[in-house]
Amino acid sequence: MLAIETQKLSRSFKGKPAVSSLNMHVPNGSIYGFIGQNGAGKSTTQKMICGLLHPDEGKISLYGKSGDDAEIRSKIGVIIESPALFPNASAYENMMMQAMNLGVSNPDKKIKEILKLVGLSDTDKKKSKLFSLGMKQRLAIGQTLLGDPRLLILDEPTNGLDPQGIIEIRNTLQKINTEQGITILISSHILGELSRIATHYGIIKQGEMIEEIDKEALREKCKEYMTVHVSDTHKAEGVIRLALEGKHEIEVTEDAVHIHHYQDGEKINRLLVDNGIYASEIKQHKMDLEEYFLAAMEGRTHA
Repeated sequence: MLAIETQKLSRSFKGKPAVSSLNMHVPNGSIYGFIGQNGAGKSTTQKMICGLLHPDEGKISLYGKSGDDAEIRSKIGVIIESPALFPNASAYENMMMQAMNLGVSNPDKKIKEILKLVGLSDTDKKKSKLFSLGMKQRLAIGQTLLGDPRLLILDEPTNGLDPQGIIEIRNTLQKINTEQGITILISSHILGELSRIATHYGIIKQGEMIEEIDKEALREKCKEYMTVHVSDTHKAEGVIRLALEGKHEIEVTEDAVHIHHYQDGEKINRLLVDNGIYASEIKQHKMDLEEYFLAAMEGRTHA
């Protein structure tokens, strides 16, 4: 089952398209990493999914029901932009006020369980204005859990955090996903961190979804290649292409030749030396999520 499905979702502002005919498929139980450059349409898409913006065209389905269904929409937890907290209240007090707004039964027990889940059970009466940004984000995530959501929509939750704060958010989201079975749609520009938790990805460019891929398929498609650093890349490319007889994909940059799915560095070094070319470095490399994303932006992921 899909937690989220959009069909030809579109939205413009003052006649300028922000999202164009976007088709998204978020599997139930997944952590879906939503990737794109600034201004690509990530936040606009998320706001339409959670009902903060109305699309100009297209359909939104949540768990097979219309995105306008009030019951299913009540099962969405959302954090877009800054966490909304009472600065002079403690974590528990912030949670209790939200629980009262939602009409949560037996709130004391539930609040204590959630504060433990998000790692804030030991903050006692400390005011939230004294929390680190990471603690504030985890408290905001905890507030969303009071409504027993099936789906969380998070827009850049690690933005501005220090390394420790990022790790804490990562651990919190993994626990929520695995222990609570909650689907998470998360946008982030910290791609190395996103690759640690996401099970599926959607890559958006200029308002259009250019690729959706799961973690296993991404691992298969991330290219492993040998990097050969030389001063004369064009001469080296010609020698290598001739020797390998077109059996391996070769790319050339300003200072290096990349040979995909090839590992015999000793053979390449001998070949270059025999042709009067000397490599300053030969090493193996595997494309990561950030490199794959950049290649997708340039249309090179299927080369």
